[in-house]
Amino acid sequence: MRCDPGIVNLYHWLATRNGWEVLKGSRWGPHVSVVCGERPKNRKLWDSLDGQTCWYSYSVNTRTDDEFVWLDVQSDDLEQIREDLGLRKKPYFSFHLTVGRLKFCPNVKVG
Repeated sequence: MRCDPGIVNLYHWLATRNGWEVLKGSRWGPHVSVVCGERPKNRKLWDSLDGQTCWYSYSVNTRTDDEFVWLDVQSDDLEQIREDLGLRKKPYFSFHLTVGRLKFCPNVKVG
């Protein structure tokens, strides 16, 4: 699901302001992954979802795994879409919005 690039820009700015070297964004642009590495059982529905609007909220706390920086996302709409597609309600990697990839993280405890 495409998202407002302003969210990534703001959190990238905050991360760099706090000493994190973050390469901004993701190769797919600002987005929340709904289906990743899975095959939806209901392919007809999948093809019809382009352009649909969904509600979501995101955490203001950045998270990292020492490689990527992201914001957790919650969305009843996205959970319903996954169920309608014949998938588990929640993806293996929770819904999230990638801020970028860490280049290096000085003097910050990550985890």
